[in-house]
Amino acid sequence: EKPIKLVKMPLSGVCKWFDSTKGFGFITPDDGSEDIFVHQQNIKVEGFRSLAQDERVEYEIETDDKGRRKAVNVSGPNGAPVKGDRRRGRGRGRGRGMRGRGRGGRGRGFYQNQNQSQPQSQQQPVSTQSQPVAH
Repeated sequence: EKPIKLVKMPLSGVCKWFDSTKGFGFITPDDGSEDIFVHQQNIKVEGFRSLAQDERVEYEIETDDKGRRKAVNVSGPNGAPVKGDRRRGRGRGRGRGMRGRGRGGRGRGFYQNQNQSQPQSQQQPVSTQSQPVAH
């Protein structure tokens, strides 16, 4: 079932917190009511969509068929674009992970296979039997 619009006129509030990596956060309404969930897809701005902590916003509320409320059509005051999080990532707004950094591009197997690059005569023999310890 499609979401039902609950409040059509813009409400105002302040961004309580917003996780730019995960793309969601919460708005504290000016009227003192319960905090409202906000997802990045409902923020009206070009490019990377995020909110800065304590940023003033206007929004409408939508309620789904399970009674969950969320902010939609989120903008700055008077419909202006939001300022967003200054620490935002580049591009898609998702974490990029390590992607081969820190190991010279050799991947995970490099450390395990180090001994194979040494000449045979320098490699230590490996024994599966326990050897007595010399004192």
